[in-house]
Amino acid sequence: MKRTLIAAALGTLLAAPLTSGTAFAQDYPTRSIRMVVPFAPGGGTDFSARTIAQAMTDSFGQTVIVDNKPGAATNIGAEIVAKAAPDGYTLLLSSGSTFAINPAISKKTPYDTFRDFTPVGSFSRYLLLLVVAPDVPVKSVQEFIAYAKARPGQVSFGSPGLNSSHQLAMELFSQRTGLSMIHVPFKGAAPAMQEIIAGRVNSMFQDLATAQQQIRAGKLRALGVASDKRFQSLPEVPTIGESGIAGYDAAAWIGIVAPTGTPTAIVNKLNAVMNKLLANPALLQKLADTGAEPLPGTPAQFGALLRSEADKWADVIRKAKLAEE
Repeated sequence: MKRTLIAAALGTLLAAPLTSGTAFAQDYPTRSIRMVVPFAPGGGTDFSARTIAQAMTDSFGQTVIVDNKPGAATNIGAEIVAKAAPDGYTLLLSSGSTFAINPAISKKTPYDTFRDFTPVGSFSRYLLLLVVAPDVPVKSVQEFIAYAKARPGQVSFGSPGLNSSHQLAMELFSQRTGLSMIHVPFKGAAPAMQEIIAGRVNSMFQDLATAQQQIRAGKLRALGVASDKRFQSLPEVPTIGESGIAGYDAAAWIGIVAPTGTPTAIVNKLNAVMNKLLANPALLQKLADTGAEPLPGTPAQFGALLRSEADKWADVIRKAKLAEE
């Protein structure tokens, strides 16, 4: 009888944390959720964050607040979330800058990519275009390669900033083609594009949303898409793979992560909302209009993407000698 009572008491004690944890997840969320966006307001990433936030607000009946915390190449916002309570009420809009580029550039990154975060879900991939100034006398990727090879160290490329995904896309392109080019970083994609249009910079990788109007107006020339798919709105522009650089892919991605320790049931709840959102035809059209494609999946699939991207870009950064000493 005594053994039976002890066993029953132990069973109750062991079951209590599980029961309370399950109940916590079932009730989640009971208050507003903070989504930290490590970029300034405006632009594709901010649009994605606000789209996801609205979908979560509609689904949960609790407000999801977008909190823009730009600076230090996304490190400021990422550090805030890395140190937050793992309760599902603080999330991070994540990108390749945070998870693949920054840790490979600097050993002083104020967070550990895989120790401090748990994947919630991927949202989209943003495809980039290789564009050139109108006065650059080339009309294809192969012509551009020949033009740059004939002028080693003279052809320039712009980017929205040091160590941006746009810069890394060109570093990968240069490594795959044997080019030697001059990098000219700017404070944002818009000023970089203005300099290309003015003819003071020769080329860059740019997103469709920023470049499409200028391409249509003849102020920029699009040579290739930095992925394995063409744009619906620019079907005449081939992929770089189709242009002879097999397997080239430098698409930027966006997703959501939470602090490590966030309950699995909460992570799965958030992931389900994201996947439901990515099945909405109206959203899919909006993504296509901005040069993005949906990237639904499980938290585990997103985690695998994070690791493969980290390995890929660390290799590019090492070969380009971009890492801080």
